Amino acid sequence: MKRFEWAGESASLLLKNVAVVTGPDMEFVQGGFIQIERGHISGVGEGAGGSAKHVMDCEGLIAVPGFVDAHTHVGDSVAKDAGVGLPIAEVVSFPRGLKHGILRSTSDAELVAAMRESLKDMIRSGVTTFADFREGGISGANLLLEAAQGLAIRAIILARLAEAPFTDDELAKNSATLSNQAIEEITEVLQIAHGISSSSANDLTDPAMRQMSDLARRNGKLRAIHVAEAKESIEKSKRRTGMSDVERVVKYFEPDFVVHMTNASSEDIDLVERNRIPVVSCPRANSVLGVGFPPLARMTRAGLRVALGTDNLMLNPPDMFREMDYVARMVRARERDPSAPRSADVLKMATINGAKALGLGNEIGSIEVGKVADILLIDGRDLNLRHSKDPVSSLVLRAGVQNVRTVLAGGRLAYER
Repeated sequence: MKRFEWAGESASLLLKNVAVVTGPDMEFVQGGFIQIERGHISGVGEGAGGSAKHVMDCEGLIAVPGFVDAHTHVGDSVAKDAGVGLPIAEVVSFPRGLKHGILRSTSDAELVAAMRESLKDMIRSGVTTFADFREGGISGANLLLEAAQGLAIRAIILARLAEAPFTDDELAKNSATLSNQAIEEITEVLQIAHGISSSSANDLTDPAMRQMSDLARRNGKLRAIHVAEAKESIEKSKRRTGMSDVERVVKYFEPDFVVHMTNASSEDIDLVERNRIPVVSCPRANSVLGVGFPPLARMTRAGLRVALGTDNLMLNPPDMFREMDYVARMVRARERDPSAPRSADVLKMATINGAKALGLGNEIGSIEVGKVADILLIDGRDLNLRHSKDPVSSLVLRAGVQNVRTVLAGGRLAYER
């Protein structure tokens, strides 16, 4: 029987007797409350809270910010595990990689249905916001909007050109600019998407990156791109331009955030830090593709803000619990340091850091007064979480989708088991 009957963003709701992971530093408060008015958090802290039209007794539950999956390719839902065991270039390279062939041969109806199923899966696992690097140009962006229609999840779409804009010869000369047709396509797609992206800097000339960046900036939209995911992409960029793909992207694209940095050099990490560019890391996807484990400890020590993404649904389920657990254990193992990273810092990578990378840090990503009420309630009484002496560490290292009782998105019921 459903325990949560409240709905309607104009109503007031009180979550009482709830443990809360609150604030930008993910501080744990036992025996607290969360007050929600018109879809936003109006009060949070210790004690009983105030009055509300609707009250939910949350004894035994832990309130956590909704997850921000800061990098996905949801369209790859149509081909789960199709590329397991293949080199990254054969799987994802644009436009000849395996995934792109599958996407081209899949009907729109099948693609929308598969994406919608994955979005529902994300919601039940506590993801309330995701950023998708959507293939297929204008049509691809519209298909994702169709898939997300009516679902309680915030889709941030970073679109790209439907076709490769340059020949291999043009890329080698590195001087060609975007065609008028490409400029028109980017201008049109930016009217429906939240930003512009590209598979790789190696798909673009330096002048074209500058043009794309200028178009996005003039339209007030995000700029983001994959960098240093594989050693081959770095070497290819250096052979062609004398610069790493990270150097070129920082100089010509001026991104709001970059994705991967898995094989970035110390010089590239320092360059990204000096320019205050957030990094979205995708450790499980990089691992299964055999390109390495991101230098998370080096990046955080350098002062970079690091967020997490689950990346390619072809090879990786969009499960932020699994991402956090993998990060926490692998960084400790590689650093031979049981104290780094702190569990609260890993939780920040899955929430507030992603929100900030997307330019939404003042709206979502943490449980604070004034922010949108994107909240998941975890059942701390479940067998795998019972008797925890460090609830934040248990959320990172033990919790899973099976522990999610309720998901609120914008203060409205998105999921309940």
